Amino acid sequence: MKKFLAIIMAGMLTFSLAACGGSTQPAASAAPAASQAASAAPAASNIKVALLISGNLGDMSFNDSANSGVVRAAAELGVEVRVIECNSDASKYEPTLLDCSDEGYDLIIMATNFIEFVDKYANDYPDTRYVVFDGETEGTYDNVSCILYKANEASFLGGYVAAELTKSGAEGTNPEKVIGFLGGMDIPGINDFLVGYIQGALYADPETKVASVYSNSFSDSAKGKELTISMIGQGADVNFNVAGGAGTGLIEASVEAGVKVVGVDSDQALRFEATKPEFSAHIATSVLKNVGDSLYRAIDLFSKGELASGTDFLGIAEGGVGLADNKYYQEQVPKEIRDQVADLEAKILSGEIVVRTALGTDDAENAAYIESVKP
Repeated sequence: MKKFLAIIMAGMLTFSLAACGGSTQPAASAAPAASQAASAAPAASNIKVALLISGNLGDMSFNDSANSGVVRAAAELGVEVRVIECNSDASKYEPTLLDCSDEGYDLIIMATNFIEFVDKYANDYPDTRYVVFDGETEGTYDNVSCILYKANEASFLGGYVAAELTKSGAEGTNPEKVIGFLGGMDIPGINDFLVGYIQGALYADPETKVASVYSNSFSDSAKGKELTISMIGQGADVNFNVAGGAGTGLIEASVEAGVKVVGVDSDQALRFEATKPEFSAHIATSVLKNVGDSLYRAIDLFSKGELASGTDFLGIAEGGVGLADNKYYQEQVPKEIRDQVADLEAKILSGEIVVRTALGTDDAENAAYIESVKP
């Protein structure tokens, strides 16, 4: 009945998971909180898991990272997984969540876009376990686990690298101390990357300027490219992509202009290595949000009856975030900078460096900080 009413309210006459791009297998390609007791779960081979993707797979970033976690869980734990892509159609989020809940999935995993519906229906499905990653529900429920990532910590390191590169005289850089940032939306979760990035850049050189723009889309690569071209026009020669699929446009623009890129979420240099090696050659490093690892861990804990409700905050110390260290990083970033990054990471871990966060911080304060460094 709840699903029927929700669909009527949305003005929909019919609904099926196939309309959201569902599949019965994952596409190829968290530590427990202490606030509530862990709940029991069926044997791994009998567990049905649904991963709800608000956009699409193939972004070489956030969504693909999430998918990698359930792919691994299916292969190593033997759980049954269904990945459902909703094609950035917000009208599908609520009925998709309800449909999976009614179909009896044991574990339903989704990102922040679905939060309001988890808050709305979690109590109505006490036997279903919900995992929200990269977001936190308003309420507290015995059957909901949330995962947040300290993206600001890894972004501090990325900003430091970007600022050091822009003043290094390396190939593709110019005399201006300007770096760029493309965000998918002007929201706290994205700005958490940005304020950390700015702080790291200023730590490297207080004279660094950070051009920042928002595509207002996580899929519009053309818009991402257009906005990146404008930042390059302002002198930005290292550009940070925090816009999902729209960030592909940032990489394209940077490659065409011969400037460098800081990737996001996944190790984007390695993800593009086989299909677009020219992209990899310009991605100096990536700010990693290890979504796949955190989702695999959540499924593993659930299969053992050890997944606790509440919220986990995963930073560098917990392996939730980090900076990509691969052959492209070692080729494009001088050793003295890489050594300093390792030292800065240790200082973050020890508490000697406290990284700014946009989460729980006044929006006006964040906006003023972001504005203060624009070229």
